[in-house]
Amino acid sequence: MKQEKLRHSFFSFFSFSKLPKAFRILGICLLMCFVVAAQKKGKPAAHKKAPVENAAAAKANKVTYNILTLGADNFGYDILENNKILVHQPTIPGVPGNNGFKTKAEAIRVAKLVKQKIVHNQMPPTISERELQTLNIKH
Repeated sequence: MKQEKLRHSFFSFFSFSKLPKAFRILGICLLMCFVVAAQKKGKPAAHKKAPVENAAAAKANKVTYNILTLGADNFGYDILENNKILVHQPTIPGVPGNNGFKTKAEAIRVAKLVKQKIVHNQMPPTISERELQTLNIKH
């Protein structure tokens, strides 16, 4: 009998039925908030990954190139980020001398490669002799 009374008094302490209705509702709301907060804390938010995945795409929109006409059969390029010049290249990169590209198409191919390197944070965006050969740049 004593154990029953003790058990009854212990559980009656946690009984919500004796509390006013407003306190019961408040208690339930707080309990739900704690449960939801604990669930969110354990899981990474899916929407946080999107900016990281789209960072290169966002940067690609900010990086552009302009082809420079430097005379008859002489071309170069500028690479811009947010309309500010990052690279001014009036000559063929990695090649001794002051000769520019022979065609506009050659300048465009190299400018696109340099833009891609900048977008993917390959700094400095150097161009190797092999890359020039791959792009079929004659010098």
